[in-house]
Amino acid sequence: MALVVRAARPEDARTVVAFCRALSAYEGLDPPGLDEDRFRADGFGPDAAFATLIAELDGDAAGYVLYCPIYDTGEGVRGRYVADLYVADWARRRGVGRALLRAVARGAAARDGHYLVWTAMRANPVARAFYDSLAEGLDDLIVYWTDPPAFTRLGAD
Repeated sequence: MALVVRAARPEDARTVVAFCRALSAYEGLDPPGLDEDRFRADGFGPDAAFATLIAELDGDAAGYVLYCPIYDTGEGVRGRYVADLYVADWARRRGVGRALLRAVARGAAARDGHYLVWTAMRANPVARAFYDSLAEGLDDLIVYWTDPPAFTRLGAD
C-alpha cells in the first residue's frame, strides 16, 4: 500500500468538493456551500483562505484535510485550525487520517506553528474515538458559531 499526502491543486476541485459533500452527508448536515469554483478561488493564490492536502492510496484519492492559520494569544504561538478531515469509507483504518493530520502538524511546525485545533460533532463517535487517540478534548470550552443571519446582525450598524 503506497500512501502519499500531497498539496491539493486547482484541478483537484471536483474530488475535494465530493469529499466535502460526503463528510456533510455522513454527519447529517446540509450540503456544504463549497463548490468547485469557490474551492479554486479561495484555496489558491496570494490571499488563499485555506490550504488543502489530499491523501492517495495506490494512486487513488482516499481523503483530504482542509486547514487555515490560527493564533493563540495565551501562549503567543501560531497554529492551524483543521476545518475538515475526511477519509473515504474504503480507506478507513489504513492510517490515512493520521497521515493527513501529521502532514498538517509538520507543515505548521515548519512555519513556527505549535499546535492544531479542530472540532468534532458530538454525534460522530467514530471521529471522536480517533481524535481521542491523538489529542485531549477540552471540556471547558464551548464553540460558538454565527450563521449568516447572526453574522449580518453582529456586523450591522
